[in-house]
Amino acid sequence: MITYEIREEAGKKPRFVKAITVSPTEIYDTDINVAMPTAELDNIPTQKILNYCDALIEHIKYLAINDLKKIELTESKGDYSSAAWGWQDIEFTKREYDEWWSYAYYNREPEE
Repeated sequence: MITYEIREEAGKKPRFVKAITVSPTEIYDTDINVAMPTAELDNIPTQKILNYCDALIEHIKYLAINDLKKIELTESKGDYSSAAWGWQDIEFTKREYDEWWSYAYYNREPEE
């Protein structure tokens, strides 16, 4: 049996996985991303994609509250490219959200 699941762990970016259950004790899973072949993506219910988008937004909110901090002028930021700690993780998650939302918006009909 194949299922598509959103796996969430507090404080971590949610994972979108394809789980293949061979037996009750034998389950294999792999992360899904929007760059996969269309034939694979077409198997995922639209609502599951939108639920994953919701989970990504919740993670962005978590990062903004818990991880986003200004870089003090006395701190060394090394080769960190953003002007605040935490921006890169927020941008990475936002980019993934945009990709999934765009896929659903441009390739799917709204479900009733």
